[in-house]
Amino acid sequence: MGFGDIGSRVAKHYTEQGQVVTAVCRKAPTQANTRHLAVDLDDPQSGLQAALAQGASTDVFWFAPPQKAGVIDKRIQTFCNHLRTGQIRRFVYISTTAVYGDCEGRWIDEDEPLKPGTDRGKRRQDAEQRLQIAAKEHNFELAILRVPGIYGPGRWPLARLKKGLPVLKEEESPYTNRIHQDDLANICIAAMNKALVKAGEWRAYNCSDGQPSTMTDYFNRIADAFDVPRPPQLARAEAERQLTAGMLSFMNESKRLNSNRVWSELQINPNYSSLAEALS
Repeated sequence: MGFGDIGSRVAKHYTEQGQVVTAVCRKAPTQANTRHLAVDLDDPQSGLQAALAQGASTDVFWFAPPQKAGVIDKRIQTFCNHLRTGQIRRFVYISTTAVYGDCEGRWIDEDEPLKPGTDRGKRRQDAEQRLQIAAKEHNFELAILRVPGIYGPGRWPLARLKKGLPVLKEEESPYTNRIHQDDLANICIAAMNKALVKAGEWRAYNCSDGQPSTMTDYFNRIADAFDVPRPPQLARAEAERQLTAGMLSFMNESKRLNSNRVWSELQINPNYSSLAEALS
């Protein structure tokens, strides 16, 4: 469900093994061995039931984001309303670490209570809760991947850096976490194959490289690696006048993710154990 960067990487893994993937999205993918079902997730009558009727005990990856406003994920709501018992074996849902809200820079694991402080995080919490109920009602296995910032080729914030847009002063900058796009795709595949979850139950995994740093440090390292000027730094009071609401929402949350569970339980090793390794 959804066929962006990570979805296409996951699909490529399966098609290279000779398996057939069904991509449920608006635009047809060009990938070999990939069926296409054109579904508008905002329209319950656009073919969603046909997608679910592809076969019994289907494995589902959900990469589609919620709609951009509100505190309910209406797309997941519609999906769950169309479910029937026996249609899904295992469901891997890509969530976000925004469900934890601001943790004041503390180290947290998957047992941290969810207290999202933004509508973006509340929509994802809503989706998680709806899927947990659906898993119990329809007896499928649910793995929830809580994902922070994703980095890698095509995702570096070079356009922002070249514009000279400011960041917070280092001493006021929040902790952020991240994962390389290749590693996230591998985690998704491993979660489908190895997540420790039984039918009717769910398990969450923090998906990060385990090397958090401040947001300002992140931008500075990328600027240095690509030989562009480091961004100017502002005090928080000034930043609140200059930065967009979207950027401020990220700057108002600080946490450091303990990601031991994802690497140990899913029995995989990261290709990029840190940002520095990816930039070298």
